[in-house]
Amino acid sequence: MSLIWGLLVPTALLCWILTPPGAGAMLRLLCLALAMGLGVGLTSCVWFAVHAGGAVSSVTDAVVEIGAVALLALPLRGLRLAPATTRQAVLRGPTRWALPVLLVLVLTWAIAQAAEFASAPHGSWDAIAIWNLHARVLAAGPATWPGFFLPGETCAYHADYPLLLPATVARLWSFSGDTSPYVAAVVGAWLSAATVLLCGATVGVLRGRGPALLAAVTLLGTGFFVRQSATQYADVPLSYFMLAATAALVVAETTAERPARWLGVAGLCAGLAAWTKNEGAQFAIVLIVVATPVALQRGWRAEWRRVAALLAGLLPGLAVLTYFKLTLAPANDLVAGQNAALLLHLLDPTRYAHIVIGLARAIGRVAKVLLVALPLYAAALGATRVAAGRRGARLTAIIYGLMLAGYFGVFLLTPKPLAWHLNTAAARLMLQLFPGALLAVFLAVAAPEEASAAAG
Repeated sequence: MSLIWGLLVPTALLCWILTPPGAGAMLRLLCLALAMGLGVGLTSCVWFAVHAGGAVSSVTDAVVEIGAVALLALPLRGLRLAPATTRQAVLRGPTRWALPVLLVLVLTWAIAQAAEFASAPHGSWDAIAIWNLHARVLAAGPATWPGFFLPGETCAYHADYPLLLPATVARLWSFSGDTSPYVAAVVGAWLSAATVLLCGATVGVLRGRGPALLAAVTLLGTGFFVRQSATQYADVPLSYFMLAATAALVVAETTAERPARWLGVAGLCAGLAAWTKNEGAQFAIVLIVVATPVALQRGWRAEWRRVAALLAGLLPGLAVLTYFKLTLAPANDLVAGQNAALLLHLLDPTRYAHIVIGLARAIGRVAKVLLVALPLYAAALGATRVAAGRRGARLTAIIYGLMLAGYFGVFLLTPKPLAWHLNTAAARLMLQLFPGALLAVFLAVAAPEEASAAAG
């Protein structure tokens, strides 16, 4: 019952608000994917704010949640697409049944892979030491929070990490009345499924069903993504909110009938990314830097509503994050640990080389055979002639390229031993960028039907 109320009800409400009447199948799937993640993110913000204010009744939580989520989402109602703005590839011949069958087979394989982690219900190391431990403290009530998070007290491991995932798990525990470890696993599976659906549906809206199925199959068939989905870490949830914000921006700038509403969704997801992990704050800055000039192409007077919608969307996630950082969280260890060695790091050429090699290895660990398969796929089919696909791929590449540059900078300046830091974090950071990289590829490359038509 707690999962039904905690996950399905907010999703159903948001899906009803976001989906316009008469929407096509792909737009409906995209709105569903957005609703699945926004339902988790917004209710975590509301739950944390309510409990920080001293209200701990599950009945109060439920009533306030639904009202608050509806209030935040109603300005975004009806995410429409402009008519005749895309040229979508249509499935023909054997691909009409082959791609759906392949998706089912890959889904079966992914479920089997994830099931291997069922013997560790509390998740992997960071889930036990950080995310689920923080959830247990949140669930114990706000009176316990200062003694756990504030420095000089017991002080949690990585106590500065944002709380979207722990707050979501604690919220579901508050509805069920117990602290079942399987709740965190369900949340991880939920957001992983939403990420796959979001990637495929975004490609589907802009490029058609064939590329959409290929994108979903590729992400779902990536072993590292599936295994990390089952660890109960926050990297896959962060990748979802980064992808959702990027997808909303891409749609706003290529095919939207009401771009301000899509930009509001982009801002909302970027703020929730910041509420998920520290890297999400970097993403929110990147999104603003990229989206604002694009939104103001016709001048501030013509487009101020679009920028205002983007910035307003950031507020829920950033509001609770700011409260947490100012009242409970200690300083970030990477910032507090800076010392006189910073200048030496900047001037050490071998450090740059080690980071490049470390990141390359991490990319290979995440993508594996896709490092060969995707370039061959792109070379065989060529670039798409669909304007929305080309522009969407360019925007996505810019956003994720800036994120990669930021991660490079983190490793360059880290006070931790560089080899250790690369070994423990680089692959998960690349995983955060992986769904966006796939989105860019499948937006940019011609669909098989498009390539066949061009050849003919």
